[in-house]
Formats: sequence, structure tokens, C-alpha cells
Amino acid sequence: MECAANRVFATSGPASCSPSCVASRMPRHCQGCEMRTAAVATSRFANHVGLRSHFSTRKKTTVRTDRFQGCRLARRSTYAVLHEPSYVSRHHNHVNFGVNNQRWDVLGLGQAIVDFSATVTDDFLNTASVSKGGRRVISVQERGEVLSELDGSSYAVNAGGSLSNSLVALARLGLAEADLKQSRTLKVALGGSIGEDALGEFYRAKIEKAGLAFLSEPEPNSATGTVVVLTTPDAQRSFLSYPGSTHDLLADAAVSASGDCRLLVIEGYLWEMPGAREGIGAAIRKAKAAGAVVAMTAGDSGVAARHREPMLEAIALGVDVAFTNAEEAAALAGTVPGACGAEHSARELGSRLPLAVVTDGSRGAFVAARGRVEHVGPHWAAEPPVDTCGAGDAFAAGFLYGLLKGYNVRSMAAFGAQVASCVISRFGARLKEEDAVRLVADAERLPRRWGALEAVDGDVLPLSRGAGLWAMPAETG
Repeated sequence: MECAANRVFATSGPASCSPSCVASRMPRHCQGCEMRTAAVATSRFANHVGLRSHFSTRKKTTVRTDRFQGCRLARRSTYAVLHEPSYVSRHHNHVNFGVNNQRWDVLGLGQAIVDFSATVTDDFLNTASVSKGGRRVISVQERGEVLSELDGSSYAVNAGGSLSNSLVALARLGLAEADLKQSRTLKVALGGSIGEDALGEFYRAKIEKAGLAFLSEPEPNSATGTVVVLTTPDAQRSFLSYPGSTHDLLADAAVSASGDCRLLVIEGYLWEMPGAREGIGAAIRKAKAAGAVVAMTAGDSGVAARHREPMLEAIALGVDVAFTNAEEAAALAGTVPGACGAEHSARELGSRLPLAVVTDGSRGAFVAARGRVEHVGPHWAAEPPVDTCGAGDAFAAGFLYGLLKGYNVRSMAAFGAQVASCVISRFGARLKEEDAVRLVADAERLPRRWGALEAVDGDVLPLSRGAGLWAMPAETG
């Protein structure tokens, strides 16, 4: 049986190409199901007559998967992603991504996950053995079976992951800032484990097209992690998660680069990986030795509960900013969730690090710093919320953007709320490029100095004086 996951990512030529024209060029071994599929296109194949111009107009990766035509459309959609120029290269040709010759403004360490999102019936959930609103870990074989069952329905394929949502938003805000002021771009990089398979190639291509540099190399003889997101008509989402093959975090190029960044962001889901304590600890030490600010997310409440001790150990090692929601904060702080739980958890976490940020849905967010807790209400946009997926990721992106720009603490949280409000008024978890432009223009009115939470003897965080982390070393004075 053909691998359902990798069938989506097998490369196909235009209608004029014969099957042999495609297959003769690019055999590839599928790590997920021990099958042969077509490989990701080479540059020679990319120059096939008319091919590049044909794909330049394709933007979507949402495909309809009837048995034959759907597969062909999926291949072409993926091919467009792999060979369209990125937003960065189209608008800022002077950007030169690289590990050895660049100092990253923002570097993120997280899980590299490919999302398959589909709308299904309740009966399908029973067939997939997952409870409504629940999550089940599946094998790569089960993943193939589920995707095969989805043939004939529509589903979207995207490079997912909580941290990638935040970093893409940050990169787009930075690019909007560069266009507005004709300044340099914000250099954002991501590291995460991908397999030596078509899904890994797709993930890298999508991330780089979104304006990020992807630093990690594919892990030989391994498969990329995926999440199948099943949404029922009542808008409840259920998840089938395949974590992918794990690797040694200490050997990752992104961990090595953590000593060459201004802001390091660590995703909470990394704690689920073997050797996470050593790898994350090494990254934090490298970043702090270089004078960087370190931020961390909690992943989810289950991750925070299972890995509370090593997370608190990392905070003590040098985490400056922690992002959690109310449930995650309660698990991490050891407090009891309740009506005042978010504020209490923020105060408890704030005693352990410079900035503790606890989001609480429609009630806004609580930010603890210097022994005080500040409440910032939600931002109500003109458009009503349509999809709350990625709200916390967007809030973190806006908050960190404010940190980079030197906003006061209240303005950081207020801008985070604006970005989150913008994202949930659209379908999808990513900040749109046009929305980033509008948000950056509006943000020019926000205060740039540290406010009531500023201590008399200095700033809340290191490297926050003057132009803050946003400025190049020569500009900080």
C-alpha cells in the first residue's frame, strides 16, 4: 500500500510530463512505510519548460484527496512551496542566512511538526479511537491508515508547532518593521528535529518560505513528527500525534548556535524528548554566557506537570521570561486553579524569574515582575473570534516583539493581546503578512520606556536599555 503521508509529498511534473519523466529522475526511500516514492525535485527538474512559472501562482497547501487527481494536486501544491521564493528573499535580497556568519536576533528550539487538519464526523473519531477533544499518540503505521481513511475529504497540510507559530509571527512583524522604516530585517531562526523524509523537506521549505532560517539537519533513518487534527462540526478538535524519531538534542546545530543569539526561546514540548534536561541546560548556559535573554514556554499543562522539576531547574539556571496559560502556570507553580488562580500563579512564578506571563483567555493576562503583578485586559478587535487555535502563540510573539523594541511591560502585554486578537479573527494559527503590517504601524503609538514595573536601580531584563535587543551591537552604545 502506498504511504498516505508521503504520497502527498511525492513530486510530480506538469500535465505534459509522462510518469517516466518524473520517476526516472528522482527515486527516494520513504522512511515511514518502507516504500519507494518520488523524491523532492532537483534543480534540474525544477527547470523543466514552463514549470517554474506554472507553480509561481499557487499559494495554498489545502488539497482534495480523491484517489488520483487529489494526489496530483497535492504534489503540485507541495512543489510550489519548495520552489517559490521566500517572503524574505522576495523583499529583502540582502539577507544572508547562515549559522556561522550571523548573529541571530531570535533563535527558537522546539518540535518540528507537520499538521494534517481535516473536518470529520463523530463516527470517524470512533474509528480512529480518539475521544472528542482528546489526544492519542499513534505509530507511523497508524498515521498512514488514518490518512488513507481521509481520502476523498479535504484537509490542509501545514508546518505546525507552537513555537513555529510564534517565530513566524515575530519574523513577519520584523519584516513589516523593516519595510516601514527601511531598516534591517529581524533575523529569526528555528531548530527542531526532522526526519530524512519528504515531510521533513516540506517542513523546512515551509518554514524558510515564511521568513525563518531552519538550522537543524535531517536525522538519518528517521521520520518527521506529525499531528492529525480532526475537527468535528461542533468545532471540537481531537489530535492524533506521531512524535517522530528522536535525536540527541546536544548534537543539534541549533543548540550550538544558542551562544550566538540575542533572544533564545525554548518550547516546553522539548521536555518530552530524551536528553532534554542536558540539551536545554547546555543551550541556556551558552545563551547566558553570551548575554542573551532566555524565554521559555510550558507546552501544555500535562507537560508542565510531568516535567515540573527540570523546568524549574531550567528557570533557576537563567530563564528570564516564562509564558504559560492559567492551567500550565498552576501545574508549574504548584498552585490550585481557580477564580484568582492565574494571578496567584503569576505571583508565585514571578518570585523565581524576572518576568512571568500568565494568559487567562478572555480575562486577559497577568505579568509578574519585581514582586508586583500587573493585569492587562484582552484586546477586542472589530472582527469577532473565529478560530482560537494559536492564540497563546500569537500573544507570546507580540510580547517578545515588544521586548525587542524596548516597550514597557504593560505595552508588551498589550501588544501581545493585539496580535492574539488579530490571529483569532482569522482561520489558522499564523499571523498574516498584511495583518503584521497593520499591527506594526499601530504599534508606533505604544510607549517605549519601562513603566510602573521598572525598578529604581535598573531595567527588568538585561540588554533592555535604549534601543533594547532590537539594535545591532554597534547601535546599543
